[in-house]
Amino acid sequence: MDTKNVNESIKVIGIGGAGCNDVAFMYKYNQPKEGDLWVFNTDKESLERNPVPNKILLGKEFFTGTNRQPQKGLQAAQESEAQIKEVLASSTMVYLIAATSGGTGAGATPYIAKLCKEMGIPCVAVVTTPFPFESLAAFKRSKEAIVKLRDYVDEVFVVDNEKHRHLPKEEKKRIPKPVQKMSMEIKDALEEAKLYTAKENPIFAKEDNGKLNIFDSTSQTVASVVDGLITILKTSNSKDFQFLAVKQGTDIIARGIARGEERAKESVAQLLASLEGEIEKIKKIFLILNYDKQPVTLDEIAVIKEEITKVMGNQQGYSFVLGQDFSQGDNLSITLLVL
Repeated sequence: MDTKNVNESIKVIGIGGAGCNDVAFMYKYNQPKEGDLWVFNTDKESLERNPVPNKILLGKEFFTGTNRQPQKGLQAAQESEAQIKEVLASSTMVYLIAATSGGTGAGATPYIAKLCKEMGIPCVAVVTTPFPFESLAAFKRSKEAIVKLRDYVDEVFVVDNEKHRHLPKEEKKRIPKPVQKMSMEIKDALEEAKLYTAKENPIFAKEDNGKLNIFDSTSQTVASVVDGLITILKTSNSKDFQFLAVKQGTDIIARGIARGEERAKESVAQLLASLEGEIEKIKKIFLILNYDKQPVTLDEIAVIKEEITKVMGNQQGYSFVLGQDFSQGDNLSITLLVL
């Protein structure tokens, strides 16, 4: 590990193969701009290929991965504890990013969360569940890892890959009509709402219109969640993170994505459809709105609020952040967190 890269900051740490891929996606699109990105893995070859410059090879012997055995992931983290603590020691906040179905993600992530707790560092985990085509053993590992994580972190946000299976593979190529006239009041309001902006890392070539495969789509959601949480923390006066939910149950993350003239309405419809059976449990929601080529308008924000109120009523607490994300193309992406 090159210790010259360690500084006092928010740390975003990808753990295991999928977690490292998610953080590589963030690095590609410079998200989050407030975070210091790190990748931890037991697979030496995979780690060397990862473009994120800050990295730790976990363990003394599992240089080709853990073969989906969480106990080996735990052992690797224990063997690298001194290096991990060196990174954590300078952190003001830590976000742990991992898939909970593999050996390194399921085994090392709870241990690193435990180190954060022992060191008094606020910690949030954003983890993904197995894809539907994975084995029952993967789902068992995932469930056990999430239960362990809840003992150590301030909050666990779970990205359900079953829901990502239903995201549209390709959107209709309708382009929203440009706004011909906009008052200064609307411009000022939109500028105030745009709390963060991602800029594509110049070492990567520009890609087309946010067309992503299923794995990139998951990484895009993880990046959006981390970006939004860092933003709301940065703008919050609450030093004890009271906006975070009480640790109980599974935290709901839903997402909708659409393009065209009706993109606000269509993306909300997708989001709400994925919440079927969960809506009555919701008390407070936090929305992360991402765009790229087509900025979000106040009319679209009004539509989003109206469509959510139709289904959920107006009793829920409601807040949002708005940010540019160069992986979106012409899309409007809405990610919902239940707080």
